[in-house]
Amino acid sequence: METLEDLTEEAKERELYEELGAEGSMGARIDSVEETLEEGQQVARGHQETASSSGLQRLGCWKDTANRAIPTLEGQDPGLDGAYHLRTEAIRKCREAATRRGYTVFAVQAGGWCASSANALQTYKKYGTSTSCQADGEGGPWANEVYQIVPRTGTGTGTTTGRTSVARVCEHQTLIISCPAGHQLNIVSALYGRLSQRICPTYPTSTMITRCRSPNGLTQVRTLCQGKSSCSVRASDSVFGDPCPGSSKYLAVKYACTVAACGWRLAYKIQSYAGDSFSLWNRDFNTPANLPSELAVSPAIGHYKSREIDGNWASLNIKQVKVSLYTFSPTLQTRDIIFNGAGSTKHSWFSKSRVISSPWTDLKSAPTNYFSISGHRDVAWRINRRFFINRNYGGCPADNGWLVVLDGNSYGCPWEKRTAGTPRILFSKRSTSVNFERDPGNVGIADVMAIFIKTCDG
Repeated sequence: METLEDLTEEAKERELYEELGAEGSMGARIDSVEETLEEGQQVARGHQETASSSGLQRLGCWKDTANRAIPTLEGQDPGLDGAYHLRTEAIRKCREAATRRGYTVFAVQAGGWCASSANALQTYKKYGTSTSCQADGEGGPWANEVYQIVPRTGTGTGTTTGRTSVARVCEHQTLIISCPAGHQLNIVSALYGRLSQRICPTYPTSTMITRCRSPNGLTQVRTLCQGKSSCSVRASDSVFGDPCPGSSKYLAVKYACTVAACGWRLAYKIQSYAGDSFSLWNRDFNTPANLPSELAVSPAIGHYKSREIDGNWASLNIKQVKVSLYTFSPTLQTRDIIFNGAGSTKHSWFSKSRVISSPWTDLKSAPTNYFSISGHRDVAWRINRRFFINRNYGGCPADNGWLVVLDGNSYGCPWEKRTAGTPRILFSKRSTSVNFERDPGNVGIADVMAIFIKTCDG
C-alpha cells in the first residue's frame, strides 16, 4: 500500500510537471493529484471517505466468485503493471484504468487485482456482502473493495464530465484514454520526457536526467486523440523523438471529456480483399482506436473496429446507425443506408423495419428473404454472405438483392466468382434491387464499407 509520504511526493511531482510548463495549462493544480492525496489520507483514517472530498465513494466490501461479479481489467490495461499482489498504488491504478474506459465503478481484490465494467454498479452486489476486505482498502481473498468515481468540478474549458484527469505510462508502454458515450477528448497538456526521478525509474537516480521534454508532446497527442471518444498513444521515441538520449522517459497527458458535437463516430470498417471480416464484428476484440477518421475509411488501412462497441452497445444509447459504401475510383462515391438504432443490439439494428433512408427506392417496400448481418452461410454450398440484404432466390440466375459482403470462400454461384479475394462488397448501382447474375453492369464493388453510430439527436 502506498504511504502518505509517497502520495505527498507524488503530488509534488505532478505539480512540478505543471509548474515547469505543461503545454496549454500552467500553474493549475491537477485535480486527480488532489484526489490521489485525499484518497490515501482517507484510507489511512480507516475508510472514512466522503464523495465530496475525495472524488471516490466507497461502496463496501462484497463477495466474489470465479464467475466474477465485475469483469477483470487485468491484462487489458498497461497501467495495471506486474503481478497484482505486488502492485503499488493499486487503488489509483485501478481507478485510472477504469477512467480510461469511461467506467465509474471499480473494485480492488486480494491486494491489487482490478475489475471494472460499464455496468458494474448493477452487478457488484451479486454475491452479497463480505467481511474479508483488509484495512488497506485493496480488498481481500474473494472479496471486492468497491469504489465509485464521483464527478468533480473540472478546470478545463467547455462542458466536461466533471473533472480533468492525468494519465501516465512509462516509455515503451501504450497509454489508453477514453470518455463516456456522448463525450470527446480535450487534450489540455502532454509531456514526453522526464521531470521527476521517481516516476518510471530504471536507472540510479543520481545519474538520471530529470529535465527533458519533447517539443512535440502536445502536438502529437492532440493529433492522435483530440476530439475522439478514445485513443491510444505509444510512449516511444518513434512517436515523439528522443529529448534525452540514454535516459528512460514517460508520457503524461492531462485531458478532459467535453460534450461531443452531434455527429457520426466510426464504429467498424471493412476493406475489400483485406481478409475475413465478419469475425471482427462478431467477436469482442478490436483494432487500435487512434486511427484518424480520414485514414480509417481509406482503403490503405485494413479492417477496423472501435473498442467502444464491444460489450457496450446497449449502454451507448445509440440513436442512429449508418452504413456507408465507398468506391474511390474513378471518383469518390458514397452510398448511405441509415437505420434507427434506438433500443437495438449489436446485431438487431441491421433490419428492414429499422431502415430510415437508403439509396434504393424499393428497399422498404419490396419483399426480402435475407436482411441480417449474419446473412446466409452454408459450408456445403460454399456460401458465406454477410451483411446480406436480398430480395429473392430461385436458382443462381434469379438471385436479386441490394447488398452483400462475400466473406470467407463464398463462391456458391457464378456471380460470386467474377472477382476473387475476401471480402468482396457487392451492391446494386440501380435505384432498386439488382439481379446479381444477369445484370453485372449494375453490380457495384465497394472498396470500403463503414459503419457509423450517432449517440445524440440532430
